[in-house]
Formats: sequence, C-alpha cells, structure tokens
Amino acid sequence: MAKWILSAESYGAFRHTKEYIPVPNPYGVTVITEREAIRVISGCRWATRGHYVYARDHKSIRFDTLREAQRYAEQLGGAE
Repeated sequence: MAKWILSAESYGAFRHTKEYIPVPNPYGVTVITEREAIRVISGCRWATRGHYVYARDHKSIRFDTLREAQRYAEQLGGAE
C-alpha cells in the first residue's frame, strides 16, 4: 500500500479541489477530489462531486469515495 500525500489545494467561492499523489509515483498517477457549494435556504453546503484518477496513457475515471480511487490508482501504478 502506497503512502499518499496532499500535493495541492485550491479554493474558490464555489469550488474546492485537493490533489493527492502516491509516494513513490513513477507512473504519474494523481487523485483529485472536487467539491462544490450547493445553495440551500440556510446558506450553502459543500458536496463532493467525485474523486478522479488521472494517469498517463489512461482515461480519467470517477469514483464515489477517496479510498476506492486510491486503491485503483495503486493498481495502475503497481504499488504493493
């Protein structure tokens, strides 16, 4: 199992993204979590749009949980 680090974060008025990478990362695998603000009567709440796995020479794939995305990314990278 790979060790994961938070490599980047970005905040906006209505969007929040976090980028995670495994260590070591010889295959260029990245997991990005996107959250967006949803307006409700009492203000707004944050909802997760999804966890996306990006890798060289592969399509990006969306997962519902961060753990599922990390497991898939570890399989792509061959991490044990």
